[in-house]
Amino acid sequence: MSLAELPAAVKLGIAGVVLALVLAGAFFLGGLGVLLICLAGLVLIAILLLAFRVVLTKIDKKKSNPFLAGLSANSGATPQGISDPSRRARLDDLNKAFSAGVERF
Repeated sequence: MSLAELPAAVKLGIAGVVLALVLAGAFFLGGLGVLLICLAGLVLIAILLLAFRVVLTKIDKKKSNPFLAGLSANSGATPQGISDPSRRARLDDLNKAFSAGVERF
């Protein structure tokens, strides 16, 4: 089992234990000054990782917007070969369910 397969709570617990060990080692080896420097460095790393995640999310969203616009524009078209009202109603229901799924995604 790899680390990626573990639940989020277990990953958070492991990170907490590792953080506590690093900070305890810094305190015992160098005192309060080294502890504060290590803590500031860890906070800086956390902020940079969060900023990186936000940037990646915005880039991903920017890439998906044209795709979703094109998908939505073409999903409303009704095929010309379907003339039976019950089949058109079924197709309309499927189209609504598809649109709801795209919005949820």
